[in-house]
Amino acid sequence: MSETQRMHFVPKTYLKRFSIEKMKAGTKEYYINALSKNNIQGNIESRNVRRICKEDDLYKLPGDTEDERMLIENTYKKLYEDGYDALYKLMIDETRDQITHEERYSIVGFVVSLFFRNNAWNTFFNKAMNDVYEKAYNLSKANGKESFYFEDMVISLTGKTLDELKQENKIKDTPMIAVTAIQRIFELVRLRVNNDFISIVKTRGDFEFITSDNPVSFKGKNVNNRPIPFDPNNSLWLPIDANHLLQIEPWASELDWKMIGRTKDLIGFPGLIPSMSNNFQFHQASEYLLGTETGLKRFQEKPLGILEGRIK
Repeated sequence: MSETQRMHFVPKTYLKRFSIEKMKAGTKEYYINALSKNNIQGNIESRNVRRICKEDDLYKLPGDTEDERMLIENTYKKLYEDGYDALYKLMIDETRDQITHEERYSIVGFVVSLFFRNNAWNTFFNKAMNDVYEKAYNLSKANGKESFYFEDMVISLTGKTLDELKQENKIKDTPMIAVTAIQRIFELVRLRVNNDFISIVKTRGDFEFITSDNPVSFKGKNVNNRPIPFDPNNSLWLPIDANHLLQIEPWASELDWKMIGRTKDLIGFPGLIPSMSNNFQFHQASEYLLGTETGLKRFQEKPLGILEGRIK
């Protein structure tokens, strides 16, 4: 069996809840609608979930065996993907108002994993490093030097273009970023699992939630300060299908942690919470907004939803 190369930073099991199931050559496939963040009035494209939100060898580690190289990829699959279908059914089951500690752990773990495994972190880190390398490269070349120091390492420029140096650096740093991400996941889940209150918001009428290639929104307690991603007191929002939003809030000390809260979009302002969530998705998306065709068309028509005129 060949090793996994195409690694999804937004898992297929999550994306399929916004997708349409089709049979292709006797095989069940899922297709999701995608809209470019940089051209929201552009065409909505139907994309196979197997071919979106992925990058080759994203979590691959150095190692002599397949188990060593696939350790992180297999950990994500075993801990956070294989059980998601059952977890999703639990979350949308309106007869369930109580959850076990194990179910709490699985829900919090899935959301936190989806937050930190996302390729947006790699993109941010690589961009920062590329800026450093570009300045060092140009300065070294201007002074006739074929190397420079970065921390305790000597970086050789001999026979390398700037683009080759950036690519070399990306390949070198990818395993480190993957290991750091999974460490943060385990640490943050441990901090949050006993302190979070879990609730599901259901839409009213024809308002829909959309998602993106970076689907977990985080908000700090103090709206005047930029939130720190690792802060366990952040609120985490995740659309789980076109009609349901999962909210994880640090309120378990005030509310019964065994409960799973269930509410509907505000009765006086139907569409307010979907509008807020969709606005978050637009601003945090790296490349694509994702969802049903209806949901994305509604967003194209009125990107701010009923927030129009309320955001300045």
